[in-house]
Amino acid sequence: MTDSFNDGFLQTSVRQRLLQAFYGSRAVDSEQLDVTRDYVNKDPQAKQSDTLTIASAASAVFTFDGVEYTVSTGSGGAAGDALLVKAYMESQGAIYGAVDISILGAVITLTGKQPGFTYSLVSGANAVAASVTVADEADPISFGRAVVRAGYPAGGTLNVDDTMEAARIADVNAFTAQLLRWDFATLAASDEAGVVIEVVGSDVPAFEVIAEWNANEDDTLDDLATAINAKLVDFGLDSYITAAGPSGAPGAGQLQISADIAGIEFKAAAFSDRDGVLITEDPATIAASSRTSLNLAFAGMSLRSIQEATSLNPSSASIPGNSQFSVAERGDVWVENAEALGYLGKVYVDLTAGVGAGKFYAASGSNRVPLSRGKLEWMKSGRSLDSEALGYLRLK
Repeated sequence: MTDSFNDGFLQTSVRQRLLQAFYGSRAVDSEQLDVTRDYVNKDPQAKQSDTLTIASAASAVFTFDGVEYTVSTGSGGAAGDALLVKAYMESQGAIYGAVDISILGAVITLTGKQPGFTYSLVSGANAVAASVTVADEADPISFGRAVVRAGYPAGGTLNVDDTMEAARIADVNAFTAQLLRWDFATLAASDEAGVVIEVVGSDVPAFEVIAEWNANEDDTLDDLATAINAKLVDFGLDSYITAAGPSGAPGAGQLQISADIAGIEFKAAAFSDRDGVLITEDPATIAASSRTSLNLAFAGMSLRSIQEATSLNPSSASIPGNSQFSVAERGDVWVENAEALGYLGKVYVDLTAGVGAGKFYAASGSNRVPLSRGKLEWMKSGRSLDSEALGYLRLK
């Protein structure tokens, strides 16, 4: 009985200890409490596509990947000659093995078989090449970074099933900036106009701003926009959203609030103190969705994996395009961070495109978007301030 108890105690202790720390590796293995999900790194990307337009002539000449080809066409008309060129291309393994080929009239379309794969197509006598789509492969995703859902891709995978949902690194290119615009009708003397605003992810609760009638409707809405912007400065939210009245661009009788960072989400509702004032959303409004909001699109954190890694170096390894990878939705994970971290501290994600995209921070800054405390928080760790630059995050 004693041995059995000791074995169980030791097993539990080992499972719950701090694990070896690398970016994107688990800080604590809590088994049932950890939740992960697999995605594919497949967004954004595109297959290269080009056209070759054939003229009616006795022959057509083009160059593919540095090799010049001459096709006898017989001058049976442009469309007929194009069919002969297409058939010739399909007989050449160096061409047909690299691209899919289709035809419409005298125009032959070549499409790369895989996203990111490149080839060259150059015009020749009686054959004019034109680029349609430039090849693009999904960028590598570093370990321990914020990733966002990107929907279900179609076609072109190298080693994963197309039914698997795609995810990508969290940066400004993943989002469209949110914008709310209202049309106010018939504001009149003694009327008041106002807005209730909340910036999602911030610790500032929803607040109300009101402007009283000032000479005419447009002046009143300009006053309201000025009052909103002043309140945003007071609350430290002015780097996230901005209000504008008619003189600030929207138009006569209009008020708008727009995100200054693509990925920031806010909630706002406009009102007037008089029931007869009609307030409608303008068609220019871009409502909150997973395409505008990091908080709505957030999938979790990319986990370390040596199977798909581009390198075994823990500080530079990443997940290549078209690869399956695991994302931590809940649990404790090590990430790159060199700040002083407080227990249950606020978490911000850097959305600046480039090498720092998706990094987690404890302080606000340029292009850093706050995440809701219901999603994740910092766990205090002295290792963030030493040469290892490791921070300890808890995803909920």
